[in-house]
This record gives sequence, structure tokens and C-alpha cells, in this order.
Amino acid sequence: MMWLRTQEIIGTLRRLGTNVLPLDLPVASQASEDTLRAVESFRPQFFLAPNFNYFLKAAHHERSLFARFDIPVVALWDDPLGALALYLADIVVGQGLAVDHLHQETLPEVLNKPHLGSSALVWRDVMRHLRRRIPSLPSPTRGSPRLFQRVMQDPRLMHFAWDTGHIEATNALGLTTNRTVRWVPIPTYAAFLKAGMRQSPGPRVKDVAFCGNVYPSVVKQHALWANELLRSLTTIICDKKLNALHRSVWSVMLEEIEQLPAKVRYAYGLYSEMKPFWDYYLFAVWQAANTFVRLGLLTKVKHQVSIYGLFADPQSQQEVQNYPNLLYEGHAHQFDELPGVFASVKINICISNGLVYRGVSSKLIDCLASGGFALTDPKDDLVRLFGVDVERIVFRTPEELNEKIAYFLARPGERAEITRELQKKISERCTLENFFTQVLASVRDK
Repeated sequence: MMWLRTQEIIGTLRRLGTNVLPLDLPVASQASEDTLRAVESFRPQFFLAPNFNYFLKAAHHERSLFARFDIPVVALWDDPLGALALYLADIVVGQGLAVDHLHQETLPEVLNKPHLGSSALVWRDVMRHLRRRIPSLPSPTRGSPRLFQRVMQDPRLMHFAWDTGHIEATNALGLTTNRTVRWVPIPTYAAFLKAGMRQSPGPRVKDVAFCGNVYPSVVKQHALWANELLRSLTTIICDKKLNALHRSVWSVMLEEIEQLPAKVRYAYGLYSEMKPFWDYYLFAVWQAANTFVRLGLLTKVKHQVSIYGLFADPQSQQEVQNYPNLLYEGHAHQFDELPGVFASVKINICISNGLVYRGVSSKLIDCLASGGFALTDPKDDLVRLFGVDVERIVFRTPEELNEKIAYFLARPGERAEITRELQKKISERCTLENFFTQVLASVRDK
């Protein structure tokens, strides 16, 4: 799927008059002499990483193209903190600042291997052992891993974010400043725009639907969920987010972790300069919050909700159908089928992924671009992008969601009017052409 997106990005850049030399991840990570000669001959002005995760995967290799050429790198964010957390697991560094005070031989072998999701538990056992041996072991200072700072503050990187909450979070951690990150509205793709331009989108065959992923099976089988303390912490975070939809899961998670006793935090490695913190972030934000917040809302809807997706956790497909009002309808291909699904539903419920802090969900943009009507949870950037009238499609509680579903099901004309208004703004501001016009202008100004 990512390759289809990348192909469209390449086509857009070429239409904007930019020559492009496509290179896949393995080639960029371990550049051969032939590749190096090809890049030197091409004489690029900048590298473009269409996903920040992929750039980080490639960049730390000694033979990486990014290490061999001193030119700007355009880094397009998804969730920068999640990308950095995966990067930390991928390169297998030691346990942050605390490693400065430990002997490597005291750490179990598992801490020196990618073991995402259980290092918080291993760290707890290691700390208990070490505190008996080294009573004066210092506690960590507040901050972020020095590795993250080195990566994010590389002067060659040009950061582009579509979520102002991501910018706020990385600024607070000392990783970026407002001067080093540029905000650009998240773009949609041609398949969705083309679907929205059709004169007749077809019949609206479903009343209410949700397109996306939940992970109940993955969460319940996860090592962190099996731990009583971390399961309780995760449940509190998800419940608080469900009762305050305007807040980011990141802010709620920090708040709850900071209320833990210092000894407990240190035992589990829940400080941002320790790797277990970032393992827990991926679990709590990417998996648990997505699952429990989305299901918490969807199961309170007073209509049957058709569910499309669940491709990331197939075992959950049957589990979702245990809820009386949820009906699993299968997976819809993002470009070939999803635009038609959006357009065929009277009311799409767009509940943002947990990695969205204040930004506008890409699913919401894709849905509206396709000609589908949607209701969505509150995000600050919605008003920044669409203006205050967007409040008509925003819900803040399950009760308000049900009220708006009932209201708009009875008013197809008003649904169509709102969709047309938002489609117009999307076609003006949320296209790849608009996105990369701004990117190229920034590169020229650098």
C-alpha cells in the first residue's frame, strides 16, 4: 500500500517539474557502489523520505545514502514519537541515561535485542536486582534520550508535520522548535478526489459505518497487558481519553505516569530517557487506546455500525462481532474500494487513531474527499483547516454522537451540503500538489 502512495507522490513531484530518482528502503539503507554512482550522477538537491519511519530505518546504517551525501532530507511525519520509539528498538541501544551507571554484564541478554513490548517488565526486574547491589543508583533526569536529540536536530533534516500536537510534544521534549518544523495540512490521494467528483456517488446503502482498525486480540495477548500494574495504568489512560476526547493520548499518558510513585516509575523504566517508556508508548497509544477508545464509542452507538478494516489484527474480526451493534463487513482496499465505501454510507464515524494529537485524521479527509459524510472527534487543527463551521460534524461524548447520528440521518440534504463545503476546502488545501508545492518552496529557501 505504501508503494502505491509513493508512486503517486513521485508522479506529483514530476508534474511540479521535479526530477525524481526512486530508491527503495534496502537500497537506501545499504547503498552499493553502483547505487552511489547513480546518485552522484543524478546530483540530487534533497532526499525525500515519504514516511519518517522509513528514513529512520535507513539512516542508521553505515552505508546509508543519508550518511554518504550531505544534502537536505525532507522528513514527512506520521507520528514522530512513535517513529523514534521504533527506531530505538530497531538499532538496539542501551537503556538511555541509566546505562551510564550500569555494567553491561548486569543486563539480561534480552535487553540488548529488539524485544518490543516486554522490556518494561525486564527492566523492572533488573532495577530490583541493581538497587540491592548499588543503593546509590541515581534516578533519571527529566528529558528525552540523547539519541533522539541527535537524530531530530540533524541540520540536514527538514521536518514537515500535519499535526500541531506532534510539534508541541517534540518541542516540549527538547527535540525540535517551531523554527525547525513546518506545518502542512495532511493530503489525500487521487482515488478519493476522483470518487468525490462523480456526479452520482450511488445509493447510500449503509446508515452508519466505521473504517479502521481495533486490536482487542493483540492487546489482550500482549506482555504488558498481562502485568497487573501496566494493565491498570493502560485502562485508566484509555478511560480518561474516552471521557475527554479533545485530549491527546500522549498528554493523558504523561499525566498518569507522572502520578506513579518514583520507585515504581524507575522500576518499570517509565521515564522518557529509558527505552521501556517508549515500548510502553507504542503499546498504550498505537494499540490499546485505538482499541478501547474506538470500541468504547462504537458500542454506545444506538444503530448498527458496519465495520470495515481489522486487517492488522485478523483474530479480532470475530471478537468484534460479539458486540450486538457491530457488524464486520470485511476489509476494503484503500484505493480500489475504500472511496466507494465512504461514499455509500450515510454517516461515517471517524474516530482518530491514537497517534493523532491535535491533527485532522487522514481517514476524515479521505472520507470527505470521496463524497462521504462523517462525524468526528474534536481536534484543534479541524478549526485551523476548515474554520469554526466544522463544529457541525464534531462530537465530544457518546451522547452527542448519538444525537448527531439521529439528526443527520433525517436530513440528507444538509449532509450533502456540508460534504460539498468541506470537499471544496479539501480540493484547495489537502492535495498532494498543494503539499509538495509548499515542501519544494521550503527546500528552495533553505
